[in-house]
Amino acid sequence: EKIFLRSSYGIPKEAFTFCCFNNSYKISRNEFDIWMKLLNKIEGSYLLLLLKDERTKKNLQSEAEKKNINPNRLKFFDYINVQDHLSRHSLADLYLDTFNYNAHTSGVDALWTGVPLITKQGNSFAARVCASLLNAFGMNELITSNEKEYERLAVELASNKKFMKEIKNKVLENEKLKITFSNKGGRITSVILKEFQTHDSLPLQLFDADSSRFNLQFSVGKPINAENLFFVAKQNGNALSMKL
Repeated sequence: EKIFLRSSYGIPKEAFTFCCFNNSYKISRNEFDIWMKLLNKIEGSYLLLLLKDERTKKNLQSEAEKKNINPNRLKFFDYINVQDHLSRHSLADLYLDTFNYNAHTSGVDALWTGVPLITKQGNSFAARVCASLLNAFGMNELITSNEKEYERLAVELASNKKFMKEIKNKVLENEKLKITFSNKGGRITSVILKEFQTHDSLPLQLFDADSSRFNLQFSVGKPINAENLFFVAKQNGNALSMKL
């Protein structure tokens, strides 16, 4: 397992590091403005982003400068193999989710590697994925309902070491996470995505997940009511329901 050091990226050991490893097209001005406010409020903090495109890097650095943020406090990481990417999460303290299109696999990666994740729950499927994960794993305190709550929670976690340690330990010691994503106790044998209606339920997809890292993909020929949508992960007979 590759070891990643903050010093290799010009990040002080004591600095608080926010991160978002979502694809860059998911980042809107709304999130980015809040992230810049966080860098202004949390002295010496950094933002880690997964980004390869040079033009996008320059655009974000330019926007950061407009907010009086030194562009060097934005650290851009390239795409690498999965195992090294998971190890790279050791550089991050807190994962910041995007709004309209949440982290999917990236959110699972963060929680699996012990990085707390905060999200703002939206109305569409894509905007509720991380809230579903956090709800399923009993970490509702990391779900917010609007941008002000999202920013306030991020500031509290970054500035309150005791609170941050409590949340970090809750992620690291979460038994549901261990059961669901650890292959040592047996793999997830099936994941069923269902839309429950008044009198019946419609299975949309059934597939096997061979590892702890999987993508949830599906297609359906009718509108999905987000309030009635969830999927169930079964492992060794234990079912875990994830509300979307």
